[in-house]
Amino acid sequence: AALFVVGSRVRARAATLRRAEALGLRIAHHSFTHADLGAASRAELRVEVAETEAALADAGVCGRTRVFRAPWGNLDAAGQASVEEMGYRVVNWNLDSEDWRWASTAPEQMLAIVESTMDAEWPGSIIHLQH
Repeated sequence: AALFVVGSRVRARAATLRRAEALGLRIAHHSFTHADLGAASRAELRVEVAETEAALADAGVCGRTRVFRAPWGNLDAAGQASVEEMGYRVVNWNLDSEDWRWASTAPEQMLAIVESTMDAEWPGSIIHLQH
């Protein structure tokens, strides 16, 4: 599993991220501010990427990440090319569990949705869990 982290939140959760990494989870990149990057300039993308990498390094979490997922999955072709030129593989999901609908009010509903769709309907999928 991979945890796509927002750079501005790394410092507050550094111990948790270090523990997750020690348990074998991959730490991956999800921008610094969680801004909509769909129309971001190359310079804005570079700032988002660089600030997140700096936050991870300052917190002692992982080496350089190699995987990037844009907030809301919104990254145009030019933005994707820019991120790839920075040395990242851009990924997205093919199944949104919509866990954000259930995470705080009915976590058992969230788990049921994920369990029922993972193997039965979408084997081998990249499943988007947000919360």
